Amino acid sequence: MAIDNFTHFPEDTLSFLDELDRNNSKQWFDGQRKRYRAVYKAPAEAFCASLCERVSDLVGLECAWKVFRVNRDLRFSADKTPYNPHIRASVYSDSVAPQWFFSLDPEATRVGVGVMMFEKPQLEAYRSALIGEAGDELITLLALLEKHDIAMNAEPELKRVPSGFDPDHPNADLARRKSLTVWKTVKANPCRGNFVGAVQAEFERMKPLYSWLNSICS
Repeated sequence: MAIDNFTHFPEDTLSFLDELDRNNSKQWFDGQRKRYRAVYKAPAEAFCASLCERVSDLVGLECAWKVFRVNRDLRFSADKTPYNPHIRASVYSDSVAPQWFFSLDPEATRVGVGVMMFEKPQLEAYRSALIGEAGDELITLLALLEKHDIAMNAEPELKRVPSGFDPDHPNADLARRKSLTVWKTVKANPCRGNFVGAVQAEFERMKPLYSWLNSICS
């Protein structure tokens, strides 16, 4: 599937994901491998390659992309169904920088940006930034994003403010986080029109947060 011609997923993509969710077994999947390659693997790779080019232009950096495996990691899971009935992908410039995220399942399409888990030096830089003007800037950015229905949807990882951070500081709740990502549900139909352009538009709205995070991660 040509990158330059990619605009949206095939009509059968959502049907395949829905059927995979209802028939999550190796026997069913083995009989659907040709269809999997046509409506899942090939379009997901074309979508990510096209989106990666757009993100590279947006941030002025060379980026790479990754489509996560359809096979589930069952080693530590009580749920032993073998396949993920969704498409997950990310675009990134390097391993420690904030990443751009994409998620497609039959119910919803979600996109996001951020850092899934700060490394120790990044976490220290993040908490230091919260104390001064950069922290106020982050609060402003998050408020502006919320106006576009882009928001954090996970609770902070820590129950208490970390040691050394003033619990009465206005940004104390943000200091309880060890990660920072924001997400939006995209209303555009993934199987119609210029869907990749719709995702790009949401990423453009999220760019100020990417830039803020990139400044503390670099």
